[in-house]
Amino acid sequence: ARGDTPTDGAGGRKRRRAKKAAPREDPELRKKRRAAERQVAELETRIAELEDKQAARSAELSKAEVFADRARYDGLLGEYTEDASKLEELIARWEHAQASAAELAE
Repeated sequence: ARGDTPTDGAGGRKRRRAKKAAPREDPELRKKRRAAERQVAELETRIAELEDKQAARSAELSKAEVFADRARYDGLLGEYTEDASKLEELIARWEHAQASAAELAE
């Protein structure tokens, strides 16, 4: 039936444009890039979890009843300090992984 074929607006049929073949990515490079991207995602998850724990500890440490209980306060403060160091390390690793992933994506 007439009108079933796409047109270019001037009454002629649309011409298919030849797709340019994208250069194939080296499989080894693709593997490294995906690994770097996975590492970035894993580190982001771990950082977010640790930041949530730190926020909860910070809220606990600010309570008067926790401050009054020296053993509890010292325990929370020790955990907070230890995880602050872990967080710094994870952020440094994330920055490195992010840079690697960006470099491999170029």
